[in-house]
Amino acid sequence: MAENQTVDVTIRLDRDLKENGEVFFHRLGMSFSTAVNAFVSYSLEQGKVPFDGVREHIETEEEYHSEIKSRLESAKAGNIVTHGLIEDD
Repeated sequence: MAENQTVDVTIRLDRDLKENGEVFFHRLGMSFSTAVNAFVSYSLEQGKVPFDGVREHIETEEEYHSEIKSRLESAKAGNIVTHGLIEDD
């Protein structure tokens, strides 16, 4: 897809979920829209959602947030990197 071709998408979320998500992703240095784009891009690249198996390999919340931030930054840059935390099918 060309860089300039974007579309508006409407999704329904619980208000608290959206507001908390915006705060969370802002702390990671990205917008809610960027986070959704990263999620979809990563899911398409991997052929599955990127969250299975993450928690069982990470000991602390700080490590978890750091890992998610790293994955999102990689996806945002177009460099999809498997960190060994998601099983390959």
